[in-house]
Amino acid sequence: MFNSFGDQGCAYDPNSVFAVYPALEVTTAGFAATLDLAPSLEFFIDGQFSKSDSRSFSSPSSFQGLNGLSRVPVSLDHPDFPQDPAFQNELFPWFPSDYDWNDYPWLAGPLWDVDSDWVRITGRFNAARQIGIESRSYRFVTGYRGSFDSWDWESAILMSNQTSDQKSEGGIYDRIKFNAALFGALCSDGSVGCDPDVDGIWFNPFSGQGGNGRALAIMEEDVRRRGESDVFGIDFRMSGEMGQLDGGAIQAAYGFEFRNEEISDNPSPKAVANEQKEGIVDVMGFGSSRVAAYRAQYAAFAEFFLPVSEQLRSQIEGRTDNFDRFGGEFNPKVALGI
Repeated sequence: MFNSFGDQGCAYDPNSVFAVYPALEVTTAGFAATLDLAPSLEFFIDGQFSKSDSRSFSSPSSFQGLNGLSRVPVSLDHPDFPQDPAFQNELFPWFPSDYDWNDYPWLAGPLWDVDSDWVRITGRFNAARQIGIESRSYRFVTGYRGSFDSWDWESAILMSNQTSDQKSEGGIYDRIKFNAALFGALCSDGSVGCDPDVDGIWFNPFSGQGGNGRALAIMEEDVRRRGESDVFGIDFRMSGEMGQLDGGAIQAAYGFEFRNEEISDNPSPKAVANEQKEGIVDVMGFGSSRVAAYRAQYAAFAEFFLPVSEQLRSQIEGRTDNFDRFGGEFNPKVALGI
């Protein structure tokens, strides 16, 4: 590859930070029981609980400017700027002494002084992005089943929940703090606007990024994300005989079910794209969307098997589904068999 100056560049190989078999620990427990309440009445219950802990790794985040682009401005007065004359002769200020804060209308005016010339650079942090994930889920089903005359029936309740928590454990940095540190304007308390000649903290993007421990500790963010889903359902079904035809007994089945589903995904505000910031996320390399959804479903069905004669069989079915978000539908079926 060649950059705009014509000299040879190099590509980044992320394989060194990928975990082929990332750490994973899973614990699962379950139970099932039945209880005879009467000769034709039974109570049943079963449940399952699961918990998992895992770690994921991805390539280090690329440098990102206040506008979300990967070419970031750095001051020519940076104390760690390479002093090689041949290198410096190839550089020129992107816009000499003109860091236009009007390009970032979502910011409350200039956040730090830009008195020096500057150039744009590209790069990545050294540390891989690390995310810890803890997931928990449970599922319970309980109900009754029984029979009367020639009919069997069953009714049950379903409850399930799944929760997933994600937490950044390294390699996630604040965008504004990082850009301030390229001009020595990062403050020790995490604010920006400090004087680079007095108390400002610099981030060194050159020569292996050495000596950045203090800046990285201030820039690093503890961002989290929680996702949760809940399902609640009730159903009832029965089947049996309801008369005779020439070909045998008429078989019938009926059923009703209700299901309520909820889902939510709540990432840290720092990890959500903000419309007021033209979709820019406050942190680099950990963006996600906030989601919330709800759905309720009702359904009922009926089936009949009609042995009209020893040579002719008929089947009639019907099912109706109703969704609170987009209405319902009815699906009939009629079949003949010889």
